[in-house]
Amino acid sequence: MATIPHESFRLKLESMIQTGQLIAERLSKSKISAGKVGLAGAIGKELFPDHRGLIGAAQRLLKVQGSYEEASLATETSKWLMEIGSSISGVPTGRRRGEITAGTKRKWLKDLAMNCKAKTMGALVLRVNSTLSRIHLEVAKLEAVWRPRGKMLVGGRILEGRDEIAGILRSVDNGPLIVCDPYVSTDTLVSLESSRASTEIVILTVNIDHKSKFDDYVRKLREQGRQLKIGIIDKAGGVTTA
Repeated sequence: MATIPHESFRLKLESMIQTGQLIAERLSKSKISAGKVGLAGAIGKELFPDHRGLIGAAQRLLKVQGSYEEASLATETSKWLMEIGSSISGVPTGRRRGEITAGTKRKWLKDLAMNCKAKTMGALVLRVNSTLSRIHLEVAKLEAVWRPRGKMLVGGRILEGRDEIAGILRSVDNGPLIVCDPYVSTDTLVSLESSRASTEIVILTVNIDHKSKFDDYVRKLREQGRQLKIGIIDKAGGVTTA
């Protein structure tokens, strides 16, 4: 079974949201001074969007003078913000359907930076947690439309395998469909006809079985409007088109 690309990130978001809820609950019962609040906001600004200055931020929080409760909350909030910055900065990006784009990640970090301008530590935590919840929802939506790039087919089941391949080919909606197979024949072309008529097909091969029949079939497909390119690799490593 293919692994959903952002599943681990989504689960991490859920964990960070839960941590934020616990911090918010503790803050609602604490008596942290305005000075400590301002420091937390300044630290938050340093963490986003470029994730620099984390060491210095943590060190300053650890030097906060006050009660044990204040120092504990300051440290916990610092670690939580650093975890958020690290997790989001490190999430992989891509441009395929269902992947997180670089632009989306930048927007998330920018939104978090705005959250850190809150005037109180309680407001900061609540706003960051609200943004995390929105990000979690967006990631869940991406997972819903994501399709695996590859699928393992069980050998020895010819008819079932053909049906599965036909289904995969029909699902390709933003081609080109690239086929790399050292041996091809008209049967290969018949299978590829299951793809959408608008999908460009590129075949890279070494040997063509019954080439005259293959060429005739290619010509018919092109006459029907199919976008079909054939590349044949020779012994020297060069590629000729057919």
